[in-house]
Amino acid sequence: MKHLYQTQNDQFSVAYFLLRTILGAYLIYHASLNLFDFDAFYLDSINYSNKTGFQSLLGIVSPPFLPFVELFIGVLILTGLYTSVCLRWSIILGILVTIFLHISGDYQAALWHTYLIVAKVILVSNLYYNRLSVDYYQLWQVYNETESEDVEEYIKYETIE
Repeated sequence: MKHLYQTQNDQFSVAYFLLRTILGAYLIYHASLNLFDFDAFYLDSINYSNKTGFQSLLGIVSPPFLPFVELFIGVLILTGLYTSVCLRWSIILGILVTIFLHISGDYQAALWHTYLIVAKVILVSNLYYNRLSVDYYQLWQVYNETESEDVEEYIKYETIE
C-alpha cells in the first residue's frame, strides 16, 4: 500500500487533487456544451472534414460518440475513479483529436488540446500523489480486508485442498 500512493496529505497531493478536479470539470463542461447543442457540434465536425478519404470518414463517424466518451471520462477523472486508465485513454483520444484538428488547419484548437494533453501527462506521471480520490479509498479498503485474519485463514484453507 505504501508504494502505490502517498500516505499523507501534503501540498503535492492537494495540487494533484486541484489539477485533476479542474481537468475533470473542464471535460464535463466541454462535453455538456457539445451534447446540449449537438446539431451545431455535428455540423462543425462535418465542416472540419470536407475532404474525401480517411479524414472525412473520421469526421463523420466519430462525432456522435466523442461527447459521451468525454463526459464519461470527465466524470471518472473528477471523482478519481480508475484515474490511471481514464487519463491514459484521455491522452490517446486527445492525441487523435489534436492530429485531426492539425490536419484540418485549426491550429488554435490543436494547441489548446496539446495543453490539455500536457496536463494529463503530468497527472499520469505523478499518480503517486492521487491520495484524495476514490481509487485511494477503494485500495485502502481492499488492503484492510486482506490484512484480516479471516481472509488469511480462508487462503490457507483453499491452499490445503
